[in-house]
Amino acid sequence: MMTRTTLKTTALLITLTLCGLTASARGDDAELKKLRDENAALKAKVQQLEAELAKLRQSNTRLAAEKQQIVAAQVQKQAQSDAYFVEQVTDEKGGKALASRSMEMKATYGTRDTHVLSMRSAPGASSVTLTVRAFETSGVYGSLDTVLFTADGKEINAKVTAYDIERRTVGSPKSRRRADNETLVATLSTAELATLAAAKEVEIKIGPSRFAMTDEQRTAFGVMTRMIAGN
Repeated sequence: MMTRTTLKTTALLITLTLCGLTASARGDDAELKKLRDENAALKAKVQQLEAELAKLRQSNTRLAAEKQQIVAAQVQKQAQSDAYFVEQVTDEKGGKALASRSMEMKATYGTRDTHVLSMRSAPGASSVTLTVRAFETSGVYGSLDTVLFTADGKEINAKVTAYDIERRTVGSPKSRRRADNETLVATLSTAELATLAAAKEVEIKIGPSRFAMTDEQRTAFGVMTRMIAGN
């Protein structure tokens, strides 16, 4: 039989055990609460990061759309600019051809007559045809074999392939003078055309007359080069 002392001891041990279990349970509850709080904080941080990521994606989408619009506008502007200098036309056989605008040449020596330069070629062609029209001259270009270009000191000869003259005279019956209209046709390779377009200084020598290439002509040479290449 258990004595009174033994019962008291047993009761004390049970009480202490229960207290320990209660304290342990309370400790576990506190740890669990801490873990739950940390988990909630992590979820909130993840939600915040996801929201920021969504904003960044929207911003990137908007920037990409804006960039595309800017590029498209630049391409359109470039195309419009190119079309001012060179336009795509149809040749005699119904094929695609490229024709530049007529550009007045800047004389530096030997003539005061008006000279106009134009070009013609085709996409993928290996050469370009130059046409020089000179107005109210004295018929000085009929014997030429070449038109000489000097690009940054390098000479490039364009072979004359055709010549035509419209003979005219002007003035009073007692003081008539020649005022012929002459047309020269010469040929350059596309590589030579590109060289001229890239040069800083270009001189054009046609017989006794000399001309400096203008910015308009240099730009037109560059546009023609790109359009021949399909760019």
